[in-house]
This record gives sequence, C-alpha cells and structure tokens, in this order.
Amino acid sequence: KQWTALLLAVLLAIFTPTAAYALDFSDVISNPQALQTIEGKEPITEAKSTLIGSLAAASVQGAQSHGLVCYIKHFALNEEDANRTSVHTWASEQAILGNLYEAVAYAVKEGGAHGVMSALNCIGDKWCGECPELLAGLLRDEWGFQCCAVTDYAGFPYQRADSGVHAGNDLRLTPMNNFLYRNMLERSYISHSKETEAALRRASKNICCMVLQTNLTEKHW
Repeated sequence: KQWTALLLAVLLAIFTPTAAYALDFSDVISNPQALQTIEGKEPITEAKSTLIGSLAAASVQGAQSHGLVCYIKHFALNEEDANRTSVHTWASEQAILGNLYEAVAYAVKEGGAHGVMSALNCIGDKWCGECPELLAGLLRDEWGFQCCAVTDYAGFPYQRADSGVHAGNDLRLTPMNNFLYRNMLERSYISHSKETEAALRRASKNICCMVLQTNLTEKHW
C-alpha cells in the first residue's frame, strides 16, 4: 500500500509516450540576438537577462501550443558541459536571484513551462536535484511552477533518490542503479514513513499534471 504512489510514478514514466521538448538555455544564450555567448565571456546584465528570458518564454509557448511539454534545463547555474558532476558553483544570493535566475523565471512565469530539468552540478555543497530551496522554495512557491521536475542523467552515487524526491525532484531521467535507489527509498520510508509517502504522492501528482498538459490526453492516437 505504501508504494502505491511510487508505482504510479514508475508506470507513468515507463509507459507514457514521449511528448517532450527540452529548452537548453545554452541554446538561447548563444543566440546572436541575446548578445551573450555560451562561454559566458560577457556578464549577464538585467537587459540581457530580460531578452534571454523573453526568447525562452516564446520558445516554451510555441512548443507547448502543439501539445508538447517543454523542459527548461539545466536548473540551475549549469555553467559548463565538461566535468559537471564535480562542479560546485558558488554565487551570492543577490547574483542568483537577480540576473542569473531572471531569465529562467520568465520561461516559467511568462512562458508557463510544464517541465524543469535539475542540473548535475552542485550549488555550494548541495546537488541541485536535492535542493529544496531551489526546487520547492524558489521554483514552486515563488514562481508558481506546478508540474514535473526531472533529474539530468541520474547514474551517479551523489544523486540520491530519497533526498531528491523530498526536495521536489519528481522523475529520474535514466533507470541507472534502480536497486540502489529503491533501497534508498525503502530506508527513507522506514525511518520517515509519513514524509516519504507524502513526497512520493506529491511527485506522482506532479507527473500526472505534466501528462495532462500534453495532447496525449486528447486521444489523437
């Protein structure tokens, strides 16, 4: 009985046909109209952040108007593709909540994105995928995001399933180390049954919310 929510989430993840589009902010940022290079050689000013966010919001709206789910990635402070699993990004709260996050906020609040992909890197000493301040506090409570958050490639030991789902990560991108992650969830349920069951049910609800936004529910097949 206690695994009902988890089973629902797994079944939805496995058997739901793919109808997703990933909006990588490196693509938006490297757009010449955004006046910003992917290497980050120029600082992101408020004006540039607004322009990047407007481009992202328009891309989200365009994709989702065709029944797709648009996943914003990588959330957050993913500054490079090489060695992302060993990167610890440090930034002041003013820098994070100001120019750096403003563009992502546009994609969520103005674009209405139904999906977000958490990053592989760490902010400070905490993996982005287990950071409740990021996935719950900022993304959901402040920006009003209501649908599904998925991990990036989830095959590394530091990407814990238990702390991830408690923080607000609803899905894992890859089925790597399933037995390890299941054991993490089982131990979490034994020690914190009410909290873990509530987190799994919340994740299942968010996954269902995401699926209901697609054209899969219109029975086009």
